[in-house]
Amino acid sequence: MSIIYDALKKIQKSNALDLNYNLDKKEKDYKYRMDFFYFSMVCIGLFIGYIFFSFISRPKYPAKKQTAKVSGEVKTPLPIEEPPLENNPLVSAAPEKKPRNSWVLNGIFFSQDEGYALINNQIVKEGDLISGGKVTRITLDEVGVVYDGREITLTAKK
Repeated sequence: MSIIYDALKKIQKSNALDLNYNLDKKEKDYKYRMDFFYFSMVCIGLFIGYIFFSFISRPKYPAKKQTAKVSGEVKTPLPIEEPPLENNPLVSAAPEKKPRNSWVLNGIFFSQDEGYALINNQIVKEGDLISGGKVTRITLDEVGVVYDGREITLTAKK
C-alpha cells in the first residue's frame, strides 16, 4: 500500500506544481495587459490634452484686412514727397575724404641677410605692399614706406 500511496502523493504534487505554474502565467499575462492598458490610457490622455490646448491657444478672431471705403471706392494713400538730400542737415552733401593710411610699426627683425618688419600686425619685407604703400627699406631702427609718391619713415618705439 505504501507504493500506491507514494505514487498518489507524487501525482498530487505534480498537479499542484502545474496549477501554480498556470496561476503564475495568468498573473503575468494580467500584469502585461494592465501595463498595456495604462500605457494606452496615457497616450490617449496626451492626445486629448494636445487637442484641447491647441484649441485654446488658437486666436478667437482672425485678423481682417482693413480698408477704408469711400462711396464704394478703395481709398489709396497719397504719395509722400521726400525732401531733397541737399537740404537735409542730417545728410552731408559731399562725401568725406578717406583719411590717409596709417601704419603702426610693431617690430623689426632680421633673418640672415634679409630684414623683416611687423607693420599693422602683418609681416612684410622690402618690396611688399601694405595698405596702399610700398616698403622700400628696412634698417635696425626704421622702415621706409612710399605712399602717393612720398616716402614716410616709420620708427620703432623704444
